[in-house]
Order: sequence, then C-alpha cells, then structure tokens
Amino acid sequence: MKKTAIIFFAVLTGTVTGCAMRKDLMVLEGRMAQQEMQIKEADKEIARLNEQLETAMKKRDEAMNDTRGSYAGVRSQMDEIRQNLNILSGQIDELRHVLKQSGGSKLEDRFERLDRTITQNTDRIIRIENQLGIQAPKTVPGQTAEQPESGAEAEVPSKMPPMPVESAPPTEKGQYDEAKQTYDAGKWGAARQGFQKFLKTYPKSQYADSAQYWIAETFYQEKWYEKAILEYHEVIKNFPNGNKVPAAMFKQGMAFQQINDKQNAKLVWQELIRKFPKSNEATQAKQKMQ
Repeated sequence: MKKTAIIFFAVLTGTVTGCAMRKDLMVLEGRMAQQEMQIKEADKEIARLNEQLETAMKKRDEAMNDTRGSYAGVRSQMDEIRQNLNILSGQIDELRHVLKQSGGSKLEDRFERLDRTITQNTDRIIRIENQLGIQAPKTVPGQTAEQPESGAEAEVPSKMPPMPVESAPPTEKGQYDEAKQTYDAGKWGAARQGFQKFLKTYPKSQYADSAQYWIAETFYQEKWYEKAILEYHEVIKNFPNGNKVPAAMFKQGMAFQQINDKQNAKLVWQELIRKFPKSNEATQAKQKMQ
C-alpha cells in the first residue's frame, strides 16, 4: 500500500510538473507574441522616421529654425525607439533564460528571429543618426538614455547637414558666354538684354566691343535696321581699336542698303576699305559695291 502510494505520488508529481511546464510555455508564447507585435510597431515607427528624415533633408534650404526643429524632433523619437528596443532585447534575454530553465527549445527559432529584427532596427537607427550627424546616446546597461531637462531646448545636432550653397553669380566671361548662347539660340530680345546687362556690369571688359556688336546684330536680325545702324556706330565710335570694328562697318553698310540708302552704304564701305584694306570685310565690301 505504501509502495503504491509512493508510485501514485511520483506519477502525480510528474503530471503536475508536466502541466506546469506546458503552462510556462504557453505563458512564454503569449509574451513572445506580444513582443513580436511591439517589434513590428518599432519597424513602422522607424520607416516613418526615414520618411520624416527625407522630408527634412528636402526642406533643409528653408528657414534654419524650422530645419533645426525637424532634426531635434527626429532625434528625440529615435532615442525613444532605441530605448524601447533595448527594453525588448532585455525581455527576450529574460524569456530565453526562463525557457532554458524549463528545458524547452520549441521557441528558440522565434527568439533568434526577434534578435535579428532588433539588430536590424538598431542598425537602421544608426544609419539615420549617421545621416543626421547625431552621436548615439551614451547609456549604461539597464538604464535609459538621459532625457533633456524639462523646458530645455532640445540639443541641436553638432554636425548639421550642409545648407545648400547659393550658386555664385556668373563671372565676367560666364555672363558674356551666357548672353552669346542666348543669341545663338535665336532669342534676340533676351540676348540683347543679356549683353546690355553685361556692358553695365563690365563696361571696361575685353569683351565689351563684342557685346556692343551683338547688340547691334540683334536689331539687324529683327529687321530694325535704323536702330542697328546706330548700334553699329557705337562699336565704331567707342572701340576704334577693337577687332569688331571692320565687321561693324560692313554690317552698317548692309543695314543702309536694306533701307535703300545706297549712298551711305557706299560711303561706309569705302571707309572700311581705306582703314582695313586687308580684312575679309573689306573684300566683301568691294564685292558689294561692284
């Protein structure tokens, strides 16, 4: 009878122990399911932070205060997510320890997946911090990151992304080339404005005579010959030693011819031949007079 009682007690104890282990495993599974949901939420939050970061980067050329506020907000939220991930990691270690104590291994794969997910999320946060130039908060194991004092302004990253540098105004040659390209594109009015602006900015430039010549050419292209005659005269009068004088004299004669003033056209071409007998324009003038 005594022996039977001992056996019955042993069987009962084993049954109770088995039930307890199954109950422990059920509790562990419940807690792990809860943690998996929390990690999924962390995934969503990090994805949202990525979008917020991209938006802040696109708007970084706006007012500095707005930009600084955006980065401060992103940093605060990343600190909070980092803390949550640290807490989850500690809970997983605790659950793993309980699982080993109970002798079960059925949940080990899920532990490994959770560990990998937390590691990936932490790496993503580090990448965001590197983009922002934010140093990761220094924390002691088991403690949360230090929070800023109440009412204090959130610390602004010491290494802000560089603000876009406004393009420097075009150089003397650059401004001239820009106007000439506009002329080559057949935009006579815009080219004329460009050359006029150039002459106002650089009246003593080595390209000044050419700029004046192209102003006259815009009027010629628009068939405004009277105005072209006056502008060609500006080249001849203001830049007598410039290399555009022969071309200006020849085209001035052409403009006179276009308005049927052949007498003045002939006088201009004769003067061109006298002053620049070896020029290509003098040769063309001779052909025109013949």
